[in-house]
Amino acid sequence: MEITTLAAWGEFIGGIAVVVSLVYLASQVQQNSKLLRASAASTTAQLHVAQNQIVIQDAESSRLFYRGIDDLAGLSHEDYQRFQTMLGIQIQAMHQSYEFHQKGIDSEASWCWTEAGMRWFATHLGFRAWWSENRAGYMPTFQNYVDGLIREAEAAT
Repeated sequence: MEITTLAAWGEFIGGIAVVVSLVYLASQVQQNSKLLRASAASTTAQLHVAQNQIVIQDAESSRLFYRGIDDLAGLSHEDYQRFQTMLGIQIQAMHQSYEFHQKGIDSEASWCWTEAGMRWFATHLGFRAWWSENRAGYMPTFQNYVDGLIREAEAAT
């Protein structure tokens, strides 16, 4: 066998090896994407559980939450501080879910749940007052998203 024939075979086999390597790499990237989505869904679920535990942990917390969500100005200073923390944790969880959704790593079902919660918040005057005081702590895209939900809620009333 001549050297040129061996070189041609080597080039051919090298080409096949490159294709096999690319296929393997693509499968690894796809598997990593699935794991990332699963991790994001798990994180979002944990955040939603934490949100709900804040409100349902005891009757006093529940009453405070619903009082604050409707009338922020009517809270005492101490209750206002507690409500500020309660709602801040919930909105931070929703902000995280929003980020996951924007990056395409959260499930559509998880995002639908979060969006329904955000729409519910937007219908309450206490939330709107809280948001106007705290919106600067969130990314501009999330600010615009929540502002849009509030405008929709205001137009519907």
